[in-house]
Amino acid sequence: MVEAMSIVAQPEDLAQRIARLRVAGHEVFLNPDGTFERSELNAICALWREKAKGGLPARTEFGLRDLAPFLRHVAILERTAAGRYRYRFYGSALVAMTGEGTNRFLDEHIPAEHYAATKADFDLILAHGEPLRFVIEYRSPRLDYLYGESFAAALASPAGPPATILGATYLKAKVGGKSLD
Repeated sequence: MVEAMSIVAQPEDLAQRIARLRVAGHEVFLNPDGTFERSELNAICALWREKAKGGLPARTEFGLRDLAPFLRHVAILERTAAGRYRYRFYGSALVAMTGEGTNRFLDEHIPAEHYAATKADFDLILAHGEPLRFVIEYRSPRLDYLYGESFAAALASPAGPPATILGATYLKAKVGGKSLD
């Protein structure tokens, strides 16, 4: 576990980053109270906070039993030394919507026109050090009928700054708001 203060972005920097993401169609919310629309996201956020104990929890602190209720919706990403993001795990609900992502790099998995905003999302998560809530209106031709709500938080690295992200995304239809579980 590392101290959260060592990786938290300055408030002005954080506000500027969030403003840029909103322009790209990604709504990002600071989430100090851990409130999400989906109860599952509230639960995974509470689990992260329980494991954090005032710092950042390590990836090893999240066992399969801990993540089992959310696993279909979970993605675990690592930032490489070269600054690329690789999906280390990509849940089956996500696979059903966007194709297999496990062990693929972000730039191999998403459309090029969405790469910069999505990479900025991931950079923000690692810089912030607290769980964030993302609400995204998808604009890709295959997904343009969906909204997504996501929990995302950094996980501690054994040495150096955080380079791993734990995320969970739940999707629903834009029309009618039907959940796609």
